[in-house]
Amino acid sequence: MISQKAIDLIVAAEVSSRAYYEKALRHPEWPGGASGVTIGIGYDLGYAMADKVRKDWGSRVPQHMLAALLDCVGAKGPQAKLVLPHDRMIIDIPWQAAMDVFMQTDIPEFTDKVCRAIKGADKLSPDCLGALVSLAYNRGVSFDNPDERHTEMRAIKRHIEAGELDKVPGDFRAMKRLWPDMKGLQTRREAEAKLWEGGLVNMDNSMPKAAPALVGTAIAGTMHASGAPPLATIILAVIAALVVGAVIASYSAPVLARAKG
Repeated sequence: MISQKAIDLIVAAEVSSRAYYEKALRHPEWPGGASGVTIGIGYDLGYAMADKVRKDWGSRVPQHMLAALLDCVGAKGPQAKLVLPHDRMIIDIPWQAAMDVFMQTDIPEFTDKVCRAIKGADKLSPDCLGALVSLAYNRGVSFDNPDERHTEMRAIKRHIEAGELDKVPGDFRAMKRLWPDMKGLQTRREAEAKLWEGGLVNMDNSMPKAAPALVGTAIAGTMHASGAPPLATIILAVIAALVVGAVIASYSAPVLARAKG
């Protein structure tokens, strides 16, 4: 499972906060780019199948609202922009329903997809795996896509499977080239890179490590084996956590990062 820090990062990138969600995002929106009509915590109807939408939302919204959700299924990009005005005021997703689908359906599904797409991903620390899930939640589980826009996605998979985990933060950051004018997505990639870097503190390149709640024990054991001073590593972990927290806090403006592309 991914860490709470990863979950917080995704929620911050997708909706900023509960307060902002209640104020501005209970009704669907079109984030732009290749996105579809988006509801809840970044649930993109453009990339969902009708049966999945019925399963995920059928017991959580009234039937007339479910019909409006289904009307948006499959519409992406400019088509989604055209569909949105007709259904926007019909659809009103409460916070708790949005979080239930996110935590009970989206996170487990995307975690499983990432672990199946990248050999060894299931052995990563919860922070490192969470950084990958955040990326996939935004861009899709497209680590094998051959086009030029997915060069860094392929590099991430290649580096993980080769055990070159220290190269992955650079792959996250190199992706910023794709969105020169989109501060939200650039901020999200930086947050994912920092989360990955913090996650490396809790693991070596070959052994599964403890969850973040056991970070003190994990660091002590790993550093004793490597000969590095535990205090220095603890300081590094704290700095990484503070940086990730600061990046997440920057969304409170808010500058969302939910557009696909």
